[in-house]
Amino acid sequence: MSGPRRVDVIVTGAGPAGAAAATALAGPTRSVLLVDDGTPARSYDAFLSAPTMEGLRRLAVDLPAQPVDGIDLVFGTRSRRLVPVRAAACDHAALARALRGAAGHAGADRVRATARLLGRDEGWFALALDGVPVLARHLVVATGTSGRPGHWMGTACVQRFAGIDLGTRTTLAVAQPDGTDPRQPPTCVWAVPAPGGGASVGVASVGVAGVGGASVGGAGVGAAGAGDRPVDPDALLALALAELRRIDARFTDLVPAGPVVSGPIDAGFVPERLTVDGLLIGAAAGLTNPFTGEGLSGALQSALLAAESITAHPDDPDAARRAYAQRVRTAFVGYFETARHASRRYHLTWRVLADAASSDQPFAAKARRAILFPEGIAGLGEQRVAIPDAPLVQPFLLACDEVAISVIRREWPFLARLASIEDTGDSQRPRPALLFLGALIADRSTLDVRHATTAAAIELATLGALAFLHPPPPRTGVRDVDWAAAATVLSGDFLLAQASRLIAESAPDASWMFADWLAELAGLRAAALDPDKPSQPELVYAALFEFPARIGAILGGAPARVVHALAEYGYHCGRAFLHAEDVLAVRGERTRLDTTLEAMLAGRFTGLPETLTDRLETADREAVRANLLSGAEAACGEARGRAVASLTAVVNPTAVRLLGQFIDAIAAPCSRDHPARGTADVAGDSATLAGPDPMHLGGQVGLYE
Repeated sequence: MSGPRRVDVIVTGAGPAGAAAATALAGPTRSVLLVDDGTPARSYDAFLSAPTMEGLRRLAVDLPAQPVDGIDLVFGTRSRRLVPVRAAACDHAALARALRGAAGHAGADRVRATARLLGRDEGWFALALDGVPVLARHLVVATGTSGRPGHWMGTACVQRFAGIDLGTRTTLAVAQPDGTDPRQPPTCVWAVPAPGGGASVGVASVGVAGVGGASVGGAGVGAAGAGDRPVDPDALLALALAELRRIDARFTDLVPAGPVVSGPIDAGFVPERLTVDGLLIGAAAGLTNPFTGEGLSGALQSALLAAESITAHPDDPDAARRAYAQRVRTAFVGYFETARHASRRYHLTWRVLADAASSDQPFAAKARRAILFPEGIAGLGEQRVAIPDAPLVQPFLLACDEVAISVIRREWPFLARLASIEDTGDSQRPRPALLFLGALIADRSTLDVRHATTAAAIELATLGALAFLHPPPPRTGVRDVDWAAAATVLSGDFLLAQASRLIAESAPDASWMFADWLAELAGLRAAALDPDKPSQPELVYAALFEFPARIGAILGGAPARVVHALAEYGYHCGRAFLHAEDVLAVRGERTRLDTTLEAMLAGRFTGLPETLTDRLETADREAVRANLLSGAEAACGEARGRAVASLTAVVNPTAVRLLGQFIDAIAAPCSRDHPARGTADVAGDSATLAGPDPMHLGGQVGLYE
């Protein structure tokens, strides 16, 4: 007898997560078995976030989709619009079919069966598919909540409606909590435009898992109480419709155009459970945001991470398991902890988000993204710094990230989300650690990784400074506590305190310079807040960039002339950054600080001349904008040129290349060939997600350029 069939990989579950994993894994040198239990895909319109879109691009999946370029966020009576948003909406059933088709085209063998894990057989996973034994070197589990009975803690309901045209915008409303129930779980309502017209209205109400997966809180606000009482999907959906009608009269005359689709939500992500009996992905791993109920982005991201881990270790399941656990921790650092903390503190979180709804202060904007959106702040800025000598540089940056995240993750997980860079490979977004590192090796060819702690301190301090550099969110009525301002101050103080502690531990001789730097930033900001004094934002950003370069050169043992040259380099990097932000804001693009031209002008944090900005609302505003843009580009180019000239004092060619790439990335928005972003590249009201195309940016192929 030949024995059981042997394959390289078995993927159990043929939903979006499982089909995506099978697509990424299948190939001529690897046998992949995709086990489909025959459960039909349910039809409703799903929101495709930026990470989901990037996953589909990487898999070269063609799919009709409705572009989404804006999100209307609503918190009770307060709201704000987020633009531009690189997202889309599509039929969930069509998405599942497209991914299954892609898996088959890639070479995966799809079988209809019910899979049961029998155990391990000499390192192989032993399964029974409808009773037929099969052995697999690797096992990927994508069975959704059905694979984790007793772990789910919430419910999602969605229904398609006619009678409304949302265009290219979606609505996300976080329901105001009941003041009489401190344990109330979050309830999030959304409306997603449907390709071809109409919309899908959905609601997610998610409790919080306790130790051992026990449920804390109810599963449906207004529909069911705490515990395991069943939720009435129709009642829960009625709550969603009532909330949307309160927000927007367009939702008054909706006509049902499809059945109510409902199901459980598993938001019990725990890293230690990721690799129990295979690599768990998507809902099977609890990768659902407990604050919003969004899980599709986690499904595709985890599927690709599992595929990468198996590809890297095809003959070693244990090594693949360890690699997958590490990749998921890195990709989702702080995200689920943030959402879980937010859901446990729903009343406080809602008040902070509501109070800051009208604020474009960078820290408030980044907090919104950290809590509500899977991409966090990763999409801020398309410019990348090419990493020369990556084997030298990458371990240092990874060590820096580990230190920064370890000191803040437990108490303030959303700050860990902000501190997470999420960049790997041979390029990075501009960050203070790169500036510090380039200066550290300016006069030497060796690198002491112990200085990563100092780099982490500088990055935390820079993030903390963002909490105070711009004016606090405006007060929104009479209230004893300004929740947004209080949260901003507490977060900023915590970051600066942790940064100071790290400096004292890693570079005690530099503590006084670090303290002087913070004092300088505080003094510059205080001066900028005084309306009777001229605003000098150039000095603030120059100070932010000058210190990492100067302290890096000093700790690297560079001679005085090199230290001076690198301090000049950092100074002009800060100037270039300010003017590049001005350019992005004048163009109406998303700035790297996630703010707007109006907020920059109100906070007096712009290098644009007031003599021109005061004329932006006049009849000649287009000519004024052109003049502002031309002036900001010229100022950015001048600052870049002076920064590059400062590098003539640097000896190490690796440092020269790294710092040259850094200033180029900082000043990239000011280059004449910088493509405009944030505008739809669609014909009519639909678009197509296509395969990889190097002419498109951000992974949103066929939607945005």
